[in-house]
Amino acid sequence: MSSPRSRRLLWGSALFFVLAAVAGPFVGQSLDLSDAQDRFILFELRVPRVLMGLACGAGLAAAGVVLQAILRNPLATPYTLGVSSGAAFGIVACIAFGIESFLPPQLGRPLIGMAGGLLVIGLTYRIARVRGHLPAHTLLLAGVTLTYVFSALILAIQYTSSPHDAHRILRWLVGSLETAGGDFLPPLLVGLLTGGALLVL
Repeated sequence: MSSPRSRRLLWGSALFFVLAAVAGPFVGQSLDLSDAQDRFILFELRVPRVLMGLACGAGLAAAGVVLQAILRNPLATPYTLGVSSGAAFGIVACIAFGIESFLPPQLGRPLIGMAGGLLVIGLTYRIARVRGHLPAHTLLLAGVTLTYVFSALILAIQYTSSPHDAHRILRWLVGSLETAGGDFLPPLLVGLLTGGALLVL
């Protein structure tokens, strides 16, 4: 049975989500909805990007909850286990070396990011395994170590990239959604809902 405090936090989070989804598209320069160009900006650019940001945040939250539940450790997150740095390394390499030009436009970066995340979590598992056992604290230490390693590799790639690519990498690392449109939202929601249903089961 959840405590009253947990229920209040849950309802507060849900209220914040709804407010962000409703108010987010209207933050910034005001729009005149009677103008066709402004309607395009609102419904084709701002609304999909706000929904994408919320969906990505929900996916990261779900991943963190599952990792903490499996390892029974509140410090276990995609960041401390190296998953996020591995995924970021894959996408940064994808941007810097032009790999994404050979992949489907909507699935290229997600697939590369997933491959990078799987690679690092596999390395973390291999490093942390001791005599057939997998202590949670050893797993976390291995994850943090690999996080620093791949973060350094990301900085090295960014430093040696062209100014244009370095700028694109920086924009992506800080969470830019400027190149995303409504065509990216359906596959993201399908993945989020499918993964969420599997996690619940």
